[in-house]
Amino acid sequence: MTPGRLLATSDLHVSHPRNRRWVADLPSGSPGDWLLVAGDLAEKVADIEWTLATLRSRYGTVVWVPGNHDLWAHPRDPVKLRGEARYQHLVALCRELGVITPEDPYPVWTGAGGPAMVVPLFLLYDYTFRPDGTSTKAEALDLAYRTGVIGADERHLHPDPYPSREALCQARIDATLPRLAAIDPDLPTIRSATSRSPASPPVSFATRSSRSGAAPSRPPTGTAGSAPAPSSTGTCTSRGPCSRTASGSRRCPSATPTSRTGTRSARAS
Repeated sequence: MTPGRLLATSDLHVSHPRNRRWVADLPSGSPGDWLLVAGDLAEKVADIEWTLATLRSRYGTVVWVPGNHDLWAHPRDPVKLRGEARYQHLVALCRELGVITPEDPYPVWTGAGGPAMVVPLFLLYDYTFRPDGTSTKAEALDLAYRTGVIGADERHLHPDPYPSREALCQARIDATLPRLAAIDPDLPTIRSATSRSPASPPVSFATRSSRSGAAPSRPPTGTAGSAPAPSSTGTCTSRGPCSRTASGSRRCPSATPTSRTGTRSARAS
């Protein structure tokens, strides 16, 4: 097989027509290309399936981790699953398409810069990372509501069957730490995940570490790759979640246009 590239992207948000056309127009890579997809493909299962199937047809290996939008129980989605049931439904869909998920054995990249184990991390997020000046979840949410930037996750992202999002996150951490600890400490890892706080934009990242046993930590600022900026209408933008103002009107943050290449190398920084 021809040596390929290790690429990463996130926040494709194909519910926006412009973004969907961009994904549909992606050229095929080489059979050796890997693509890490760090979440937020769409809000509806059918759109997520279309996106993953399209990417899988263009790249030799596709590795997916869910973002918050992928796990929304959106009122207009015919698939009414929520919480853990929705996640497992998407995992099963990925396996049908040949897409690697956080529930599968971690694959090893042996191309340029390798070998390195690719670790898709689904840890979701709780309220650990709060805006400056707040010390509790209640304070962070109060600030978000008062400033009109409360994330739509508060309506659409459910922790079922766990009693809270914090409990769901803890369960994900508890399941992930033993897997990280079992990785050969001499084998570098490339970790892909999505994280955000209730009153700030998400961070999608692919980062390389020379130590595999450490607990998951706060991701670095920035992205490993991103889709082009979506239109200013719709439910969200690639730079942040749609929010509601105090009067109930929708506010979507403006996005900064990025290169049409869309994906960037996920090599170590």
